[in-house]
Amino acid sequence: MSYKYLFRIIILGHPGVGKSSLLARLCDDVCRPIYQPTIGIDFGSTMTYLFQESKDIPIKSHLWDTAGQEYFSPIVRNYYRGIAGAILLFDISHKESFERLTYWLDELKNYNQHPALNLVLIGNKIDLEKRRVISQYQAKQFAEEHNMDYYEVSIKDNIGIADCYHQYIKKIYETIDETIGTLPPGIKPHAFAETPSTDITIPLKNLKCCPIL
Repeated sequence: MSYKYLFRIIILGHPGVGKSSLLARLCDDVCRPIYQPTIGIDFGSTMTYLFQESKDIPIKSHLWDTAGQEYFSPIVRNYYRGIAGAILLFDISHKESFERLTYWLDELKNYNQHPALNLVLIGNKIDLEKRRVISQYQAKQFAEEHNMDYYEVSIKDNIGIADCYHQYIKKIYETIDETIGTLPPGIKPHAFAETPSTDITIPLKNLKCCPIL
């Protein structure tokens, strides 16, 4: 399938917040009802069409779903470099998952200090509104402090996913300045980016390509 650019994006967050479910929803439009921890790294890809200047611009994205357990950190760190952005996910009904966002941001910034890195914060499980422990105000304030947009979704009920993902891909695209001749890290033109980056030597699990939107 033809596309103009490929974005490389990592998904970060505490165990059980829905990272693998987000990957499955974006790639296959399905929800994984049973929690199974990711072992190391999982991978998927999406196709997004941005309407710009009276034409559709196809953007392919490689998404890397990371394990939330700290003992997988040495593996996950290999994926912090050379990315266009990171999706930080937490559970609005789980206080610790929100508090641990600082850990993931610190990890990311220790291994990737590029100023063009695009971050987005997503609060999952709004279907559990009655069990909410993190308010929208708290989450938005945290996102603003770290220069992130904030969205709330329900991966289980497929609420808000398509919109926030489309807006995120659009934001990454808008960082591209085609007049300067170089691209930000993690963004490659079609001719050079059909396969996952070869600088990663750790075996991939469940390699797949899936269209979206």
